[in-house]
Amino acid sequence: MMPLSYAKNYSTDRVRLSAELTVDGHQFIYNNIVLLLHRVLRADGSGAVATVHDPSSPRITIDDIGGYLLHAAIRVAQDTKPETLSRGIAELTQFRELMKGCVDMRTVDRLSLDTRVK
Repeated sequence: MMPLSYAKNYSTDRVRLSAELTVDGHQFIYNNIVLLLHRVLRADGSGAVATVHDPSSPRITIDDIGGYLLHAAIRVAQDTKPETLSRGIAELTQFRELMKGCVDMRTVDRLSLDTRVK
């Protein structure tokens, strides 16, 4: 499991941890494509936040279905070159066609993946 914790409910002098999320999944490499098959789990809601490295603490999925997400991405060294970007897009499109019928893959808005604080 890859731990991912976040804090909210900011007070004036400190930050208080109010929920703990854990990313449970696997990472695969297929040619140049990095695949992350994962789901997000949270503590059982008993009020006590479990330690991140405690595998015996009960976890439940954050959605009702309990399914996994498949994140496919290509890392490019120079994103300023149009031919490099178009080659990466072509590889992802070919992978989506390969997975058609098994996994519903969609392109997401790149701005929604921006992790910088705004």
